[in-house]
Amino acid sequence: QIHLPDIIDIYPHLIETRDMASLNPALRYPDRQLPKRKLIMGVPTVQRGNATYLVPTLEQLFQKARTEDLEKIRVVVMISDENGTASTFVQETLRTLKDRFNDEFESGLLQVIIPPQAWYPANLKNITPTFNDKPDRMYWRTKQNLDYAYMMIYAARLGELYLQLEDDIEAAPDYT
Repeated sequence: QIHLPDIIDIYPHLIETRDMASLNPALRYPDRQLPKRKLIMGVPTVQRGNATYLVPTLEQLFQKARTEDLEKIRVVVMISDENGTASTFVQETLRTLKDRFNDEFESGLLQVIIPPQAWYPANLKNITPTFNDKPDRMYWRTKQNLDYAYMMIYAARLGELYLQLEDDIEAAPDYT
């Protein structure tokens, strides 16, 4: 009999996470059940020095979408930081988004999540280098892949289609 892989086969560090509910976001805002949408746009963001492009990207996504399409889409921003919800970056980014996009949160157009610490393996900073990469590059690449996977798994429950975006894009007029 063929064994189809499950999440534990792909991410063996989750074996220690006996309660799969602990893989729910550490924080979800707004924290209420939202109706499914046709298209979920995932926008992961991490701290990159003092530069931030997230707010202009979201402004573009909301302003340049066709009005009739706004109720068919949801933008899920995943703020990822190794310190989780305790991170100053996470708290400041969430505060900024709440202040700037209150209407979008209320309408269900925008949601923010923070992944749980259990999603990341304990040895994330000690991954064996490949391709002659330095340890910090290995950490960044591995964490980015884990972030993207978490976004896709989370978004799969929210809509029919998924589009992964970067946090520093410019939207074309009527892109939807």
